[in-house]
Amino acid sequence: MEFKEGYVGSLTQMKYFINYVTNRDQYEGNLVFEGYNEKDAEGDAVTELYRIEEEVHEGWNYVEFEEGKQPNFRYYRFRGLGGASGPCKLHEVTLSGMEVI
Repeated sequence: MEFKEGYVGSLTQMKYFINYVTNRDQYEGNLVFEGYNEKDAEGDAVTELYRIEEEVHEGWNYVEFEEGKQPNFRYYRFRGLGGASGPCKLHEVTLSGMEVI
């Protein structure tokens, strides 16, 4: 997700839907949700906001960001860490929050 220049998304919640989990190892520790402010950011310029672990399940998975600790970034993404054996089936993602200057 990308916000227009000069704006950031201040998130209160991120949720993702997985229709079915055939292999938990593909998800656990192999998928991260990240935020960053420069389009081609890498390394330390990217902040890991959430890592999918053993709590992953079929259906909606919710991540609440604490008041006062909400992420504020221009760009958000999911990134797989497992190469060819990593996760490939996120069926839907919803971000809740505000677009702010």
